[in-house]
Amino acid sequence: MFLYILILQSCHKNTIDTNMLLGEWEFIQLESKEDEYGITTTYLRSDFKIMKDSLYEENNGFYQNQPLPNNEHYSIYLGQKGKYYITDDSLFVKSIKGKKYFAQKIVKVSKDYLTLYDRDSKLNFQYKRKSVVKPSDVPIDQITLSLAPCFGTCPISSISLDSEGNVYYYGISNTKLEGLYQGKANKIIFTEMVKKLNEIRFLELENNYSQKNVTDLPRLSVSFISNNKIIKSIDDYGYAQPKELKGILNNLIYAWQSAKLNKYEYNLPIIHYGFQPNISMNTSDSFYIQSLLFKAKQSDKEFTSKYRTTAQLILPENFDYEKLDSMDRSISTDGQYFKIQKENKDFVTLDIGFDVISTNKEIFDLHKN
Repeated sequence: MFLYILILQSCHKNTIDTNMLLGEWEFIQLESKEDEYGITTTYLRSDFKIMKDSLYEENNGFYQNQPLPNNEHYSIYLGQKGKYYITDDSLFVKSIKGKKYFAQKIVKVSKDYLTLYDRDSKLNFQYKRKSVVKPSDVPIDQITLSLAPCFGTCPISSISLDSEGNVYYYGISNTKLEGLYQGKANKIIFTEMVKKLNEIRFLELENNYSQKNVTDLPRLSVSFISNNKIIKSIDDYGYAQPKELKGILNNLIYAWQSAKLNKYEYNLPIIHYGFQPNISMNTSDSFYIQSLLFKAKQSDKEFTSKYRTTAQLILPENFDYEKLDSMDRSISTDGQYFKIQKENKDFVTLDIGFDVISTNKEIFDLHKN
């Protein structure tokens, strides 16, 4: 029996120095002479981080397909955290929430480079070690994010998440959850996002990213708020943003799947755009203002209007889009008080407590360029 155990252990002896794998790895290339189209090992194209205590972090995140009645499916986001173990010369990885391990052979590992072989696709994936960058230390209280239409079935939605875990989610179309919802998410999601945003020094990122000479791709905008001020607003067309940012934002895009949400009855229009005259906004900027209006107090204050816009009521199910103009309502504001036309076309005035347009005029001016 003792001899049998010794033989069994020797068969599973690690041939890789685990300490060599610790750290952050960046995907650099796929070793293949064939067309990459159709290769489904997307998780192997992601940057990742290997830590002590068998902890693993996937930049792109882990996903699980959920079937729908019409023979289609949607993706359930399982987060970025995973577990790993090493046996012989192989690395086994899975999501914390998942059950299945993915195995890759460790072909080569050095101080700066790593090569993994995927047995399913029979391809080598190469990585290089990421250099360590000193993180920034910028406080963030709230993040809003909006997904805009594309030529196809891209989800159209907006979400707001703050440091207390408060969530507002507005699903417009091509998303399982349509309509307006309010609720709570785990505060750890927000805390970890802020930490990672500072690790990539998010304030130093560009304000605009775009795929060149390509049309009909999805657009994303995201706004980072601190003490009622938008400190950074990014617009991305066609997933041109840095992959580090994309990995972080996936936690927000899919936060509605794990949050405890309830339908939020709201008979006022939802702001989608900027204001006239000459106040330009990303959709995520306007959803930040909308999140303030959700919490605003009703007021009898008379004020002089400086800005105006047209917003749209939440569309009911099976809506006849030929009647879309009938859902438009007007909004006028001085930046603090908002006079809003209700569903029945009466008006109500809401006070958000401060002049949000003057506070954020610097950011809004950037969108004009």
